[in-house]
Amino acid sequence: MISTSLGYRTFDNFEYSFSDLDGETAVTTQAVNWAFRRGIIVAVAAGNEGNDPHYPDGGLGSPADAFGALSVGAVDGNGVIAAFSSHGPTADGRVKPDLCARGVSAYLAIDYSLGYGAGSGTSFATPLIAGAAALVLEKNPDWAPAEVIQSLKKYANRANAPDDRYGWGIPDVWKTIFQGDTLEFPDRELSENQILCYPNPAAVSTNLFFKWDNLKPSSESAKLEVVDMKGQIVWSQKIPVKWEGIRETIPWNLLSGSGLPVSSGVYLVRLTRKNHVQYGRMTVLR
Repeated sequence: MISTSLGYRTFDNFEYSFSDLDGETAVTTQAVNWAFRRGIIVAVAAGNEGNDPHYPDGGLGSPADAFGALSVGAVDGNGVIAAFSSHGPTADGRVKPDLCARGVSAYLAIDYSLGYGAGSGTSFATPLIAGAAALVLEKNPDWAPAEVIQSLKKYANRANAPDDRYGWGIPDVWKTIFQGDTLEFPDRELSENQILCYPNPAAVSTNLFFKWDNLKPSSESAKLEVVDMKGQIVWSQKIPVKWEGIRETIPWNLLSGSGLPVSSGVYLVRLTRKNHVQYGRMTVLR
């Protein structure tokens, strides 16, 4: 778990343009994505340039634009977004920040006085969200970063209407932990190209388990197919592509696309999207 206040577009004599805030270009953005793909949640301050006339696009900085970043905006004690809180959309049109927390007149430790006082900034909101994510991860230690972030967003106060000022809003951590989803998934490590079928062999029904490996958000659908040994597709289903690390469970009742029971035999399971294919194999025994 990493919490960082790092945010910039200008460094020394170099400056990133808004078009570079595409989730994968800036060096620190790439670093956050690298960490995300290796199971590390990175909470990133959105920035304090939301009302800076130099940044009419919202003032979001790197690495808050990263695909894998849990970007955090600042609200006051009434839950109203701070004017200074940087925001998206990103250059590729994604909503940022992801979540918000208290970052206006927040009570905090002051290093130079060895005491406590009040301060404002997305840097003070970010550790609160990092702590929330750590609590969710403590409850669900096998969850991927995407699953933790997705769950926090699901129970946030603007989950039904996220926007570029608040993102998904202020998370309800209690609901996320105690009323959130429980993921029924085999206690087995899957490779990125593997689909696990269980039970296998199956007589009545089975479940198809796999992990998504798509770092970039996508509006495309993937096609999940079951193919017999003659190469004929006996069953198929379109599935919205999800974020990398999210585990998917798809039930199959061993009926063909026409509603008839499939015959005993060995079947290939195939998930296809663009140029990427994942495979599994299962046996039906009637």
